[in-house]
Amino acid sequence: MADGEFFREQVGSFFAFFAGRSLAGGRAWAVLSWQEFAVGGQAPTFAVGGVPGPEERARAWREGLGAGGRALAGSARPGLGRPAQAKDYAKQASASGTAVFA
Repeated sequence: MADGEFFREQVGSFFAFFAGRSLAGGRAWAVLSWQEFAVGGQAPTFAVGGVPGPEERARAWREGLGAGGRALAGSARPGLGRPAQAKDYAKQASASGTAVFA
């Protein structure tokens, strides 16, 4: 798996994990990961060959967050009960460009 794809997968799965437990937690994690990874260039793992440039990091973050939100919205997990909010997160992530939820 290429590093860029790995970053998208990791961002998406982490977002789905945190937002699936608490929408506030998902939002907090998304903001922190934006600041550390997309803006600051700090890779969230040592399992990659390098850190991409700012545009690729922002794209990986947006696409990963959108994928995580879509996965969460389609989750069959009993008791989740928040598909509308998860869909909103996915929509906001797709439309946000490089901004964290406006």
